[in-house]
Formats: sequence, C-alpha cells, structure tokens
Amino acid sequence: MRSIYSYTKKIKMLIASRPFIVFIFGFICGFIVTVVGAILILTNLRIIGLGDLGEWIGALATVLAVVVSLYLARSANKPKLSIERLPCRSEPSHRKYDFEIVNCGTGSANIRISLTIDDDFLNLYLLQFPESVSREVWKLRLFQVLNSSIINNSGAEMSYDRHFISPKESIIVTVDVKKIVDWLKSKVESGKGNLEIVVQDVDGIVKKEQICDFSLENKDSYVKVH
Repeated sequence: MRSIYSYTKKIKMLIASRPFIVFIFGFICGFIVTVVGAILILTNLRIIGLGDLGEWIGALATVLAVVVSLYLARSANKPKLSIERLPCRSEPSHRKYDFEIVNCGTGSANIRISLTIDDDFLNLYLLQFPESVSREVWKLRLFQVLNSSIINNSGAEMSYDRHFISPKESIIVTVDVKKIVDWLKSKVESGKGNLEIVVQDVDGIVKKEQICDFSLENKDSYVKVH
C-alpha cells in the first residue's frame, strides 16, 4: 500500500512539474500547426475543401484559449519557498544556526537542501592539490562535510535526498557551522569566505540565504553572522 502511495505521489509531482506542462503545451501547439499546415496543403492541391475560414479561426482560438487557461491554472497553483533565520538557541562557541524553510504557495514543493561556499575560498582551498584528480576528490570531500552539517530537530544528519513540503507547511533545519570551520582549519592555514544555505525545488527554482562570513588565520578563526 505504501509503495502504491509513493508511486502516486511521484506521478502527481511529475504531472505538476513545469517541464511536463511545457512539454504538453508544446505538443498541443505542434499538433495544431501540423494539422493546419496539412489542411492548407491539401486545400491548395484541391484534394479537400477548406470550408468557412471564420469557423477555422474560431476553432483554433478556442483550442488556444483552453491551453492558456490550463497553463494559467497551473501557474497559480505552484509552490513559493522562503528561508527564514530563527533566533539562535546555541552558545556562540557552538555556532549552530536554525532556519525554517516555508512553502508559502498553493502547490506542494519537492526540494533539496544544501550548503555552498563562495568560489574565491573554494579556489584557494583547491590550490593545495596540484593534480586534477586530487582536486576533484577533495572538492567532493568538502561538499560532503558541508551537507553533513545540515541536521534536523532530532540532531540527525539530513541526507541530500528530496524533501516534500505541502502548501503552507515548513521544515526546520540546523546548520552546524562550527563543524565546518573546524574541518576547514585542519585543511587551510588562512583564508576568508562565506557560507550560504540553498534550497532548490524540482522545477529548478533556487532560494539562497547567507549564513555567515568566516575567517581562518594561523589556525584561529572567527565567524560573523549576517
């Protein structure tokens, strides 16, 4: 029963996704253009009669009106994500920050949550590794540390999988910045950068929120919250 529900939910998300709507819209428009073109060709060859041109234009306008109405109905029923920083509950030395991801829209959202670090610091970090293979390995390791620092209310690490949020609902995540900075201090002697939390839905719409700036100097560090 659970597997049937899971498949049903996936089908609903596919039907509600923007790429699927665009595909259907394009298919219908292409079909109309093909049919009208074939009719005009056959008419010019005197194989069939076109009939009343006004009736054809009216029928075409009706079809296009239906397509546009369906598209507008879908556009009105879509998710709208926001990221809100919550008051800090931990001691400054713990450096854990809470964020509430809210779906303010009228449609369900299927999201992925991740952390990113700015390109300047990322390039500085990767300069330590002369070989391209090593750079890719340590780049992957960095992003594993970043994303393992996102935890839920029970303190468990949140995976990089998709998370489903119904309309007007939200989820709360905690970002363990201390874990990230401590790991970076063991890899980079000095440097400055910033962290962002990124929420991306299944349609590719991205929301970002600055978490903090950080600085590493001779194995010391500081974190400045935005």
